Amino acid sequence: MSRSHLRSDALTPSAKAMATPPCLVLRADAGGPLGSGHVMRMLALGEAWVDAGGTCVLASVSLPGGLAARIDAAPGFTRAAIDALAWSAADCAALIATAIDHQASATVVDSYKVEAAYLAGLEAGGVRACFVDDLARLATYPCSLIVNPNFGGEAGLYAGKTNARLLMGPSFVMLRQEFSALAGAPRLLALEARRLLVTFGGVDPKGVSLIALDALAALPEIEATLIVGAANERADQIAAKAKGCANVTIVRDARDMAARIRDCDMILSGGGTTVWEAASHGAPMMLVASAPEEDAAAKRLSEIGLCAYLGPAEILTPATLASTIEFFSKDLVVRSRSSTRGRELVDGRGAERVVKAIRNAIG
Repeated sequence: MSRSHLRSDALTPSAKAMATPPCLVLRADAGGPLGSGHVMRMLALGEAWVDAGGTCVLASVSLPGGLAARIDAAPGFTRAAIDALAWSAADCAALIATAIDHQASATVVDSYKVEAAYLAGLEAGGVRACFVDDLARLATYPCSLIVNPNFGGEAGLYAGKTNARLLMGPSFVMLRQEFSALAGAPRLLALEARRLLVTFGGVDPKGVSLIALDALAALPEIEATLIVGAANERADQIAAKAKGCANVTIVRDARDMAARIRDCDMILSGGGTTVWEAASHGAPMMLVASAPEEDAAAKRLSEIGLCAYLGPAEILTPATLASTIEFFSKDLVVRSRSSTRGRELVDGRGAERVVKAIRNAIG
């Protein structure tokens, strides 16, 4: 079911690789149309690296203040600013310099904008490049390791394109420790779901939260909690509008998302990192895509019953959303299938597996 693939040597670390890991440099940006998912995924990987005894540096060109504060509060993390055009040759040179400064022999890069030349530059500079790749769009991958944690992520996507070690499929979904600690725990489903958690990531670039508020105004029987992310530029507008919805509670920059996912009956979310967080806890979910890559992924997940998919944010209306929420809340069979599929795909140990593979690669 998970369609996971791993080259046989990737999780067989040498004695040298099993020594205390050195510093790991992580490269990701956030804010605006980028959302926050790439940075949060690197935070999850970094937590697992630190848990194994190492330290991390998150290098970014753009990082909103709320996310910067979260990284600063994470044990074992420091931050480095990249003063260059994102994913340019100058960015690559700055990242190599950061790795040298911190005596790091590997970097992990996570972005849809990475090109082959960037990866080749890192490797030529003496730094092992590990690429978290959702789209499999490059013609070549001159790097040491590729992680594609998506449903449908398969080795065949990279045939003839790379000699890198491949970590493929949802077995390598990287979740923060607050989620991985209780992934797979039993979940009771309500006969009729009332408690709805609404979250569109740290940024919500398409403003779907505002559409959700209009929909929820027509569903007084639904008790909704709407999470407003740390980098959401519409936060004040959302809070003001929510004052007219007695059944909606606004929470800004939530730091207890795992607990909230465990406690809700169902989730309305964007198609990013939250999908896997919810899946690991068996939370029934409805999805809206805020980007083309989320649209393609959500379509695949809806086909296996993991979610009810409402389509891209651009075509979403309050009426359509309200009717979907009402249907989903009353259909136990659909919600049960969503819950089961999620736990089949994601066991919460993906970050641990990626850490072991990186340690093997730099051994």
